[in-house]
Amino acid sequence: MVAEFDPATIAGAPLRRLHAAWSAACGFARMPTPETLSPAAIVWARETLSVHDVLPGGTFRFRIDAPHTAALYGIDMTGRTLDEYPEPRVREIIRRTLARVVRSRSPAREMRDITVSLWRWEYEILLVPLSRDGENVDTIYSLPHIGAEIRRPR
Repeated sequence: MVAEFDPATIAGAPLRRLHAAWSAACGFARMPTPETLSPAAIVWARETLSVHDVLPGGTFRFRIDAPHTAALYGIDMTGRTLDEYPEPRVREIIRRTLARVVRSRSPAREMRDITVSLWRWEYEILLVPLSRDGENVDTIYSLPHIGAEIRRPR
């Protein structure tokens, strides 16, 4: 069982900033709409923010794959579905977290330790849901805080 999201556990300053923007955009709603929290409203995160569309059947599409993340992983997933992600282990980690956000209709924060293309990354990531109808998650923003934690595999 996954623990309920606790914003006090967020360590990275950019992730706290995204959570604050998300909370402010919520107002009295459970989730903000894509219009009340557009990527343009959080332009400071444009290099590291990914935008995921929730598609029917439990699938996801990268509307925007963050340029910094795409460069680190060596693949730009913009416009592609998660099913097209070439690393099966990483694909399932991403799918599990996105699905958790859809089910809970609340943010998710986790620490990840992933090896891709002979590089190992340990990082914190925050995902926040958005909803056009106020009930169903149709967009998810994800923001990793990688910082200086990039290193070669052991």
